[in-house]
Amino acid sequence: GELEEFDAEKVRHACLRAGASERLAGEIVESVQRRAYDGIPTHEIYALAYKLLKQAKELFDGKCDVFYAGSVEPPG
Repeated sequence: GELEEFDAEKVRHACLRAGASERLAGEIVESVQRRAYDGIPTHEIYALAYKLLKQAKELFDGKCDVFYAGSVEPPG
């Protein structure tokens, strides 16, 4: 494939499409930018972004589980 410059907006948009908030998408973009290197394949960029999204979701779900542990019935 062709080499192209890292496009933070593409990563941010992909995160938003996957359900991330604007804030989380921005944090993931920053993290990916710090870890990216010259010549990094696109699939590695998106794999890293997905991994970070998954970690954030697991952390959030865990906090919700703790928060609602005392509830009679979880919301939703």
